[in-house]
Amino acid sequence: MDKSETWYELAREILKSAKDRISVRDFEIQSKLAPVSVGKNYLDIVRVVETLIEDNIIEIKEDKLRLKKHIFPSWLNESLMNGNKNSWDMLEILDNEDRYADKIDRNLLEKIGLEGEIAVIAELKNKLSTNLFSKVKHISLKDDTAGFDIYSPSILNNENETLIEVKTSSNPGRYFNFYISKNEATVASRNEKWKLVAVLKNNNNYNILGYISYNDFSDYLPKDISTNGKWQTAKIKIPKEAIRETLP
Repeated sequence: MDKSETWYELAREILKSAKDRISVRDFEIQSKLAPVSVGKNYLDIVRVVETLIEDNIIEIKEDKLRLKKHIFPSWLNESLMNGNKNSWDMLEILDNEDRYADKIDRNLLEKIGLEGEIAVIAELKNKLSTNLFSKVKHISLKDDTAGFDIYSPSILNNENETLIEVKTSSNPGRYFNFYISKNEATVASRNEKWKLVAVLKNNNNYNILGYISYNDFSDYLPKDISTNGKWQTAKIKIPKEAIRETLP
């Protein structure tokens, strides 16, 4: 069954009710009294409940709706990858410890990271004059240890160069989440030309949010306190309003 945005909205609200362990009777009364609109009548709600039970996401136990934790069907995976906001809200309800969200973020790096880099290169060439195109280099295709993905003349000042690390996410929430390696952070700390460009995927669109510098997230990085253990990768989240809405 193809799931509309209205379907996801209903599923999100049902998961909230299951998290609160609402009684089946109270849920039925609440559903029958809810405002009716296209795709949101009582029978629509019942169908969504049946699907969530069939997919082992919720259950009825002791006459109450309850969550069945850590069950993530394929349709939820796909909608998360496509940037569906209701699905990310659902994930937060199901996964309050962020264990599965971390897995999703890591999978995104593998599945849509390259597309994000390509989108940034296309936008760079859209902003630069044609005589500078040859200076745009997709470094990560040849060297994934450089600590950045793209070498390019700066959009802000063509006489300067910029080293761009691209991070792509499909989470449309208030924060932009990304993983950064120790190597990337080290390169960033040593070169002020290094910039991180944030890309947000929504369905098949890659929207460039803008860029941040090392100083915008350096305080969030882990510290090595012993030679017996060193961090290699860190998960960072920053408010989207901290992102400068342009390419560097």
